[in-house]
Amino acid sequence: MIRLTKGLMPARLQRHAAQWTQELLAAIAAGEKAEELRKSKYNHKDIKDAIKGETHNKCAYCESNPNHVTFGDIEHILPKSVKPELTYDWSNLTLACDICNTKKRDNEGFIDPYTEDPGDHLQFLGPMLRAKDEHGRNTSVGLDLNRIALIERRHEKLQDLERRLIEIKAAQNHALKETLLARLWPIYAA
Repeated sequence: MIRLTKGLMPARLQRHAAQWTQELLAAIAAGEKAEELRKSKYNHKDIKDAIKGETHNKCAYCESNPNHVTFGDIEHILPKSVKPELTYDWSNLTLACDICNTKKRDNEGFIDPYTEDPGDHLQFLGPMLRAKDEHGRNTSVGLDLNRIALIERRHEKLQDLERRLIEIKAAQNHALKETLLARLWPIYAA
């Protein structure tokens, strides 16, 4: 989990969030089921594209790329069932993989990578994630951030990084070293 920065609110959300929130709260107050009303509003391409851009097309929690196997879910950091007034609040929307979204459900108390530095609560020990405090432990255990598939993928990434660093160190030609370094940075920067 890495620190994220909230991007600009998409124009569609700027224009309609207040009205959509009012309609949603009225529907809930009237005892209507509001799930379809919710999804049809914020699940637009421009909104999802903006969210994908600020998360680097990765799950905000486990950092896997949901686009490899699915579309990824628009996730509500504070659950919309608990805080329906934040359903269309731009600061409450992010991208999550299906697994993290399912595990998170309506639970609260997880690290918000937009307002908190995950590094204050979690640290990597090789491919394993270690909680530094109870907030980190709640997030790590609640979202199963040390599930086998994630550990295996992190291990593969670390092996690839090690191989690339050995290749850079072994390069005798300065221009080749610079080329290899330039190729390395975009891969591991995002």
